[in-house]
Amino acid sequence: SRYANPDLAVGLQAIVLPGLNTVVRTQPGFGAGEISGYLTDGEIVVIVGGPFWVAGDADTIVWWYVELASGLRGWTPANTSDFALLAPWVGQEQSQ
Repeated sequence: SRYANPDLAVGLQAIVLPGLNTVVRTQPGFGAGEISGYLTDGEIVVIVGGPFWVAGDADTIVWWYVELASGLRGWTPANTSDFALLAPWVGQEQSQ
């Protein structure tokens, strides 16, 4: 994948990049399973599973199984065919 950050891994925290939003699904892949939640600009998640690779329009989409601060778990894409959505988060957790 050109746009998925290669430093993402199980056990790490990830942050949704500035100005972006994404979906959390019950199964990996756009249109797979059900939408169970959303991630917004600056939201931090813990990667607890994956990765799972799905063919995109022009790039491979890397999906990670994540846990949100609310306790919700599901699959979210690290990238689209055009840009990255997630990056590793190494700082202090943001107050919500």
